[in-house]
Amino acid sequence: MAAGCGRNRYDPWLVPEEQFAATVRTIALVSTEMPQDLEDPDPAQATFDSLLAAELRAAGFIVVTPAVTREIWGRLVDSVGGYYDPFTGRKDTTKYHPVRRAWRRILRETHGADVALFPGIIVVDARVVDWKATWDGTSQTVEPWGKVVLRVLGAVANGLAGTEPPDPGERTTPAFSLEVQIEHLDGEVMYVNRGGIEVWARPGGQRVPRSALFQDMERNVKAVRTALGSSRPVSALRIARPD
Repeated sequence: MAAGCGRNRYDPWLVPEEQFAATVRTIALVSTEMPQDLEDPDPAQATFDSLLAAELRAAGFIVVTPAVTREIWGRLVDSVGGYYDPFTGRKDTTKYHPVRRAWRRILRETHGADVALFPGIIVVDARVVDWKATWDGTSQTVEPWGKVVLRVLGAVANGLAGTEPPDPGERTTPAFSLEVQIEHLDGEVMYVNRGGIEVWARPGGQRVPRSALFQDMERNVKAVRTALGSSRPVSALRIARPD
């Protein structure tokens, strides 16, 4: 997906925006998928589930909560005894596809949902220039603390700030983004976009401690709003829709 490169050239809409505005009133929100190797993912998952639901409700959408969509899915999976082959570990599509169809049907017929929103926190490569990472509508300074200390000491020793050579070249560093995909309950993908959250590691590979991740609520909220469309939000379309 091209969202990480030149967001001004990326159109997240796969259907006309007016079609979405005219047909969507209720959104079934799926719980945020987390990176498999992220330690203690549950608090971050709960944070983004809550932020997404709040943003959509504030825009006037009716939201079928992640707790409801998860319960329906779990009940259907249990009814077929799971859809992974116990011997190969592979997904049994003869079970999976009927479960998915039934899940969509229940959301539509029982809960009045028009679309389902699938969010996920993914790891991307953020471009770093002059110790500043930029990706998916956000940026963050990533200069190591040790480098800051050395730069200050060097400036003091030389009696002149900025004497240290500039950061050599361009690089990338792992960073988190929130990706959202909205699907009509007939399976048509309508919207795909993402918003940057924060870096996961400094240039050179030193990871940010888990206890420090997803603690900046301003960055979390910005990621949600960017993923939902920073210039003309998905949320704004519902407000503009005449009843």
